[in-house]
Amino acid sequence: MSFLSKCVIDDHEMNVLDYEIVFDQDSDISDKPASDPRGGKIRLVVELTRSTMLYEWMISSSQTKNGIITFYKRDAMSTLRKVEFKRGYCMHYRERFTADSDKPLRVQIMISAKEIIINSVPFSKNWALKL
Repeated sequence: MSFLSKCVIDDHEMNVLDYEIVFDQDSDISDKPASDPRGGKIRLVVELTRSTMLYEWMISSSQTKNGIITFYKRDAMSTLRKVEFKRGYCMHYRERFTADSDKPLRVQIMISAKEIIINSVPFSKNWALKL
């Protein structure tokens, strides 16, 4: 099955080329969960646009953003999955260009967010309140 994915942050729509999110929790000797779930860092590779919004977000240690990553079934363009993040910080930024490739100019970012909602199921991190 083929998919298409778009990411919207601050009204900027970008084509998603690669996506990964990981959650985990510690286990005891019998492999029973021994800690609260943690993680939820979102790694995205998107096609670079003229906008410097992602770069500006990265170089600010206090700027947070909200966004939505939507995965569509290419055959019917129906929504398969939505990943929403709230109060996200850009923790990593890497631009990449390869001249001998058909891959577009792209940027990889890592987002750490206070709240992540996958298809209406929320996960919230226990961050201190902003003062």
